[in-house]
Amino acid sequence: MPTHPVPSVSNVLQSDMESPTIADTVFRLPSPLASARHALPALMESTVVPMGLFYLCLITVGIRGALLAALGWSYTALLRRLITRQVVPGVLLLGCVVLTLRTAIAFVTGSTFVYFMQPEAATAAIWVAFLVSAITRRPLIDRLARDFCPLEPEMLTHPVTRQIFRQLSLLWAAVLLVNAGVVTWLFLSTSLARFVVERTALSWSLTLAAIAVSTWHFTRSMRRRGIRLRWDLKPVPVEGRRG
Repeated sequence: MPTHPVPSVSNVLQSDMESPTIADTVFRLPSPLASARHALPALMESTVVPMGLFYLCLITVGIRGALLAALGWSYTALLRRLITRQVVPGVLLLGCVVLTLRTAIAFVTGSTFVYFMQPEAATAAIWVAFLVSAITRRPLIDRLARDFCPLEPEMLTHPVTRQIFRQLSLLWAAVLLVNAGVVTWLFLSTSLARFVVERTALSWSLTLAAIAVSTWHFTRSMRRRGIRLRWDLKPVPVEGRRG
């Protein structure tokens, strides 16, 4: 039987650098306000609401009830979208994976170390997902981009866009790996009070820096390949249902 080699990270970067230049193509980017309006529902559904439920139940019923409440909300939101045949945000899928992992670990062990390291285990799992998605040519950053920025359908399916998304998936895999490693080191080397503050500051700093670098790399790479980008205040039509 013939064998098909699995592409490596180096193959991904090399093939992307050899991509052809496509001139006379113009894509419009949504305004920051349009992007915020597009991303807010997904963020509320997948992050803000489950986080609020978690802390509310943590105060009233304890850690196990808090984890079950957050997990129950996330899977209910996922099921609702599947039943109504709506697009499932990538951030919601990631949230379900993370909460499932944290809940499973919390019910198996009551260790303080394990409890505080759960988010880093989840971060490591997402790092693997980003890396695998880039290597298998199905970049996870593509689904997340659809959640947070209403880009034109033609832009999302353009071969140059797909190549850049693969590169950005590798970037975010590296960011998540660094975040998990440094946070683990902080937990082992600082007091608990300092750790909570420093972990939050580090995670937000890395995330904001990665967003800035991703935006810069995306716009620069598109222009280098002859694709012009134009900011547009008009909303970009997006498909709200699957099937």
